[in-house]
Amino acid sequence: SMLVTESGDLLIGTSDGYLFRCVSESLSQPHPENWEPLLGPAETAGHAVSSIIEAEDGHIFVSLKFHGVLSFDGESWQRVPDITLGGSYIFGRFHDEDSGQEVIFAAHTYSSAPLYRRVNGTWTVTDEVGASVFCMEVGHDGALFAGTDNGLYRYGGTNWSPVDIDRDIGQLNIRAMDFSSGGVVWLGTYEGLSRGTQRTWVRE
Repeated sequence: SMLVTESGDLLIGTSDGYLFRCVSESLSQPHPENWEPLLGPAETAGHAVSSIIEAEDGHIFVSLKFHGVLSFDGESWQRVPDITLGGSYIFGRFHDEDSGQEVIFAAHTYSSAPLYRRVNGTWTVTDEVGASVFCMEVGHDGALFAGTDNGLYRYGGTNWSPVDIDRDIGQLNIRAMDFSSGGVVWLGTYEGLSRGTQRTWVRE
């Protein structure tokens, strides 16, 4: 897993439970001595760092495969007690332009589990968007989209709602998603790659 922070630092998570940081000033010459370990087996028990996200308040959250979620406030790491252990989580972030409020979601990637939401520093359980969530991306309209084993869902600030994909793209098991210029949405499923604009879809 990988993340570029708001300050320009690069974070790299590894499969053996390390999280390394290379500060922005050193990225032009990312030699081994410029990488600082932020996490190691002592904190992760060797579980893979599967996903990373940075909140607007500066907190860093990492998902550990089969070992829950940790948070970093700039000084120390703490386990997020409100998120259950087991499986892996991916993160998505939504910013409400009207209220200025940030919402971070943590979604389980393997089996039916609650969807967690962080607002004003507090994690709570919210409605599910499918038995498994495989990807989250911000769309052209600023909404947050989730690709699940039960189709595509959209969060615009209030609730998650299913997105009606008019054209048949095969099984709605969406494993990957990206938004490109011109309003185009790309969806990757077990049956191939599809592109569309939420209303017009073409099998590639």
